[in-house]
Amino acid sequence: MAKHLDDVACDEISTTDGHTSPAAGNRRDLLRKLAIAGAGAAAGSALIAGRADAANGAPVVVGADVVGESPTTISYDGTTALPDPGASLVTGSDKKPGPLPTDGLNLFPAAVGGYGVTLIKHGVHGSTKAVDGFGVVAANAAPATDETKPAPRALAVGAFGSQIQFLTPLVLAKAVNSATTATAQVGPSAGIHSPGELYADDAYNLWFSVPAGPLPADGVAWVRLAGPTTAGSFVVLPSPVRVYDSRTGQGPASTADGPIVSGAERTINLLNGFIGASTTKVPAVPLAATAAAVNLTISGTTANGFLSMFSSDVPFPGTSNINWTAAGIDQANYVVSAVGIVNPTTPATSAPAVKIHAGGGGTTNVVVDVTGYYL
Repeated sequence: MAKHLDDVACDEISTTDGHTSPAAGNRRDLLRKLAIAGAGAAAGSALIAGRADAANGAPVVVGADVVGESPTTISYDGTTALPDPGASLVTGSDKKPGPLPTDGLNLFPAAVGGYGVTLIKHGVHGSTKAVDGFGVVAANAAPATDETKPAPRALAVGAFGSQIQFLTPLVLAKAVNSATTATAQVGPSAGIHSPGELYADDAYNLWFSVPAGPLPADGVAWVRLAGPTTAGSFVVLPSPVRVYDSRTGQGPASTADGPIVSGAERTINLLNGFIGASTTKVPAVPLAATAAAVNLTISGTTANGFLSMFSSDVPFPGTSNINWTAAGIDQANYVVSAVGIVNPTTPATSAPAVKIHAGGGGTTNVVVDVTGYYL
């Protein structure tokens, strides 16, 4: 017959090899014996009452260390009284002030509680080296019912200082002494991502992943939520970047498109371009931008006409941004335009873009130089 933990506290425990050892003062040895004994002992362990204690700094081992064994689950069935706070719990004398005049256990009763006290700063830690795993999983299995009931919430964060701090890749690399081989990660990390991820890079940009299309195979697109330049602000490029030139093909176009004729439209990719005579592409407008600031230049005009610049996502709005009334005019105008996204369902080729519409009867070459963008 299985013994209650309190009944065996002073007994000797028989091991599988025939030796005996005193239980001494903690229950760690008993738990290890139960783990070794297998499923039968695991069922008997349900009779154990109280907490599983260990000597200072020593681990408590629950479950056999054998590949293929079932994971150990610690659960609360709602029928047994929760244990009183002990030395390993935050008590009324050492916990931070909370909304209720109770100890940490009663403040948020839970199936498993982790409380940092004194020199142990952190209540719970979870980590994994499995690329498809999670360090910690929080889930609320309650169904969403109606608008009169609280929506299920999986995670609550309460603090008297910073609410959540994202540890960047280099910070984590330093924590495991691998900073000498790690490089700064700017932008979302490589690998397969799922919609709904938050990611903080080494430049302290915060990114959120959204579906790039209606199907899971479409992958994700990343939206920059915040960073050193606050969302909504204007970012000035260090140097103007030429993203399009119809005369030479300089820009994303591989060949010279020549003058644009009245009634025609061209989609201009703003993602990257060139500076001066360089043939090396440099970034211009990121996917997260909502608008772009450009110098729109006409050159070698004929007759008279106008150009209109607008988001690639909308039809020609019937407006103009630059006009000419004679042949042979070279002229520029500063334009701020909303940007759309071309190829939004294909992340590898997605890019911010504008359209240029020509009207008025004449023709002209077009040059687009990006000076900055709005987030």
